[in-house]
Amino acid sequence: MRCGHCQRGVMRLVRFEGSREIWQCRQCGEESRVLDCPLCEQRAVRRCSPRGGRERWACSRCQVNQYPCRHCGRGWQREFREGRLDPCDHCGAGGVADRPG
Repeated sequence: MRCGHCQRGVMRLVRFEGSREIWQCRQCGEESRVLDCPLCEQRAVRRCSPRGGRERWACSRCQVNQYPCRHCGRGWQREFREGRLDPCDHCGAGGVADRPG
């Protein structure tokens, strides 16, 4: 996987925190958790560079941007259409008004 921070380095697994994998870029040292994608069910979701001041995650397989929900902090809002977020998969809040920018 390529680093979402510097876009040049390659991510490598460095440790586990509980059941979560922690990956680190060989080039810049940026660390990232990799999560299971609820869409393709593969362990391929990683943190990317922020967009519009929001923390952004994306599945390297599906190429779908995901943002932590600002309302509940437990669910995800997915960007299936450019600039349009679907409601949170946990609380149902949000949507178009929460555009990442």
